[in-house]
Amino acid sequence: MGLDIIRNQIKNILINEYSFDQLYKEFDTKYMHIEKYNFKYKITQKYKKLKLETAILLALFKYEDKFYTTTEISKIINEEILENSLKHKDNISRYFNQRFYPYYDVEYEEEKQISKYKINYTGISQIKYLLEHM
Repeated sequence: MGLDIIRNQIKNILINEYSFDQLYKEFDTKYMHIEKYNFKYKITQKYKKLKLETAILLALFKYEDKFYTTTEISKIINEEILENSLKHKDNISRYFNQRFYPYYDVEYEEEKQISKYKINYTGISQIKYLLEHM
């Protein structure tokens, strides 16, 4: 009864006995056709009004590949995310200094004594959820 279901699902199993690269390639070839996997979240519009946290998440999600200072984040938000209202660098700094947020990775540059921020996987999940419900 239940074994037939398991037998039929065996063809969907990925063998994890090789390198990460080989596993990733196998996953790509097997599941690339699935719409959810193929879907890319793109930020193509400017928003009239957003909460500071949402604006920061959007800015870092748009450029998720590197770390940014609060000044750089502010510039991205003001030029590419928001239409009218501006988010000041000091408010973004205050936001990060208020408490720990699980959405970001922090990199501290000792010689310049500045913190840089990058969205992490928790933040990516959060912004995807917000984009689906905006």
